[in-house]
Amino acid sequence: EETLLMLKPDGVMHKTMVLQQLNQEHGFRMVKAKSVNMTPKDVMLWYPELRNKEFFPSLQRYLTRGPCYAVILERVDAIRGLRHLVGPTNPSIARQEAPWSIRAQIGLSVQENAVHASDSLEAVRREKAILFS
Repeated sequence: EETLLMLKPDGVMHKTMVLQQLNQEHGFRMVKAKSVNMTPKDVMLWYPELRNKEFFPSLQRYLTRGPCYAVILERVDAIRGLRHLVGPTNPSIARQEAPWSIRAQIGLSVQENAVHASDSLEAVRREKAILFS
């Protein structure tokens, strides 16, 4: 199964550590990867369910402030497995409930939580189309 991981602007500096952990410790194989500079339009396509939230402009500024790094990963049960390894959205909660998780290790806040992991096959398809088309 394929899934997609995106290191957000605050997570890019940890790229080597995150990718080594996913490959060496958790059996993910990198299929494709690239550096991406997201545009405001990309963010609207990426998070359509959040467009009308009051925090959306701040989220757009965050995701467009610097390069991101998108990776298509593959392994058995990749989507569920990666979501588990990424941990809770809020790094403070991640540090309590899943201290081994990526967000517990490198996330800064609910918004600046370092990484995104696709949550379904449909999301993988949509997100790949945005970043790898």
